[in-house]
Amino acid sequence: MDRWIRFLRYVTSKRGGTDIDGTIAEISNNARFRGSNVWMLICSAILTSIGLDSNSSVVNIGAMLISPLMSPILGVGLGVAIFDRRLLRDSFSSLGIATLIPILTSAAYFRISRVGEMTPELAARTTPTIPDVGGAFLVAWRALLRDRAKPRRVQIREWLSLPH
Repeated sequence: MDRWIRFLRYVTSKRGGTDIDGTIAEISNNARFRGSNVWMLICSAILTSIGLDSNSSVVNIGAMLISPLMSPILGVGLGVAIFDRRLLRDSFSSLGIATLIPILTSAAYFRISRVGEMTPELAARTTPTIPDVGGAFLVAWRALLRDRAKPRRVQIREWLSLPH
């Protein structure tokens, strides 16, 4: 029994091979929300609005894949974990901006599109369920555990290869 416990600890250990300084530097640099991330978020909000308007889950999943919201969320988590007030302040302000932009974008979309009736896809998004919240936590947990030293292209390729 002791052998199995040592084996499980060895297999699940994240101590070896983690570039702590590189991880902190990358999350800190990506926590600020500007430039191409803003435009990707606007496109993602428009795509989500189209998916909700046309009752298409596939379009909404595509919008989630291109949405760059994970960077400020990771910045908040890291700021709390290492007690970095500047990083925490910057991440919270970026998260506020990243929350406001899609709300304004989707409001503009639905003002222009004149949606006539509530679609089932839109109605399902107004009351999240426990599996929705659990899925969000699992995605965040996966993002925290992945090797942050990999180039962004490799991370996107790995994400796209995961079963959804």
